[in-house]
Order: sequence, then C-alpha cells, then structure tokens
Amino acid sequence: MMSDDKDREVIAAATDGPWAFCPDSGLVFDRDGLDIIETNYGNYRYNARFVASARTRWPAALDEADSLRAQLQQANDKIAELERVREAARKFVDMRNDAPPEDRKMPMYLDYTGSAMAAALDDYQEKWGK
Repeated sequence: MMSDDKDREVIAAATDGPWAFCPDSGLVFDRDGLDIIETNYGNYRYNARFVASARTRWPAALDEADSLRAQLQQANDKIAELERVREAARKFVDMRNDAPPEDRKMPMYLDYTGSAMAAALDDYQEKWGK
C-alpha cells in the first residue's frame, strides 16, 4: 500500500489533467488533445475511461482523506478536553462526598473544591467557544 506522499509524487510526475477518453480510438488525451495512453486490448474502453477519470479523482480522494484526518484530529482533541472536564467533575464530587457533612455546606469548601472544575470549564470554553 502506498503512502499519501508517494501517491502525490506519482500524481505530480504525471501529465497535468484533466484527461479525456475517446471511446472510438481507445486513446486517453491530456487537456491539450495530445494522446497520453493508447489502449487497444482487453477491455480497453473501460480501462482507458478508468485511467482518464483517475487523473482528477485520485487527487480529490487524497484531499478528502486529508480533510477527514483533520476533522478526526479535531474531534479527538475535543474528546480529550471533555475527558479532562469529566475528570475534574469526578474529583469535585469525590472530594465533596469524602468531606464531613458539616463541611459540605460551607461556601469556603465549595469554593475550594469547585476551583479545579471551574478552571477546567474555563479552559474548555476558551478553547471550544462554548
């Protein structure tokens, strides 16, 4: 399996596209009308049509893959941030549940234990704008 970099090298070295296919002759032409590939054996009409369409569709598929990878990375970053917020909330609940009942009602206790969660939420809002 080739890497995207190798694929892009192959594309860059090929004649510029788009290419066109002439079903009568079995030739694939570049955009200036010069023949690039001549096929006249087997399923040459289908093979040549495939080659001609691959000149533009292959780079587009690689671009789409790059876009999807970037979107996936953004989603993974957001998930990691949400995990951090969830962990801060869990710590807040654990600390509150471990405190003596009389301390659970004290505003100072809530200010202290809530600071980690508040900081995480502030970071989340700053990064994700929500």
